[in-house]
Amino acid sequence: MSLTVAEILDIVSEEFEIAPADLLGRWGSPRQVGARHALMALAYAYTPHSHQEVGAGLGGLDPATVRHAVRSVRRRVNGDPGFAAVYANAEERCRAQVSRTRIVFVRHGGPVPDWAVPRAMLEVAACR
Repeated sequence: MSLTVAEILDIVSEEFEIAPADLLGRWGSPRQVGARHALMALAYAYTPHSHQEVGAGLGGLDPATVRHAVRSVRRRVNGDPGFAAVYANAEERCRAQVSRTRIVFVRHGGPVPDWAVPRAMLEVAACR
C-alpha cells in the first residue's frame, strides 16, 4: 500500500536527475528545491507518514515545510509544464510500485471498500 521514503528518494532522484544527497540538502538551485518539494509531496502521498514524520525523516524539517512543499508542488504542476511532466513521471513510478502490492481488506470476515477501512485494519501482502 505504501512505499518507503528511501524508495521515493530514488525515484525522484532518477526522474529529476539530481543526486540523492542534493535532494536531502537544505540549499540548492531552484531546480533542486523543486525536486526536494516533489520528494516531500510524494513521500506524504505514498507513505503512511504525517507531515511531521516526513519532515523528521528528511533531516528534521518542520511539518510546516512539508505542508508548504505539498502546496507548492500543486501550484507548480498547474503552472509549469516541464515540472509537471517530470513530476507526473515520478508519481506514475510511485503508483506502479504501489500497485505491485496487493491489499487485503478484512472486516467481519468479508472484504470492504478501501475508503471504509482504517489504516490499522489493513493487511498488506506482496503480490507474487
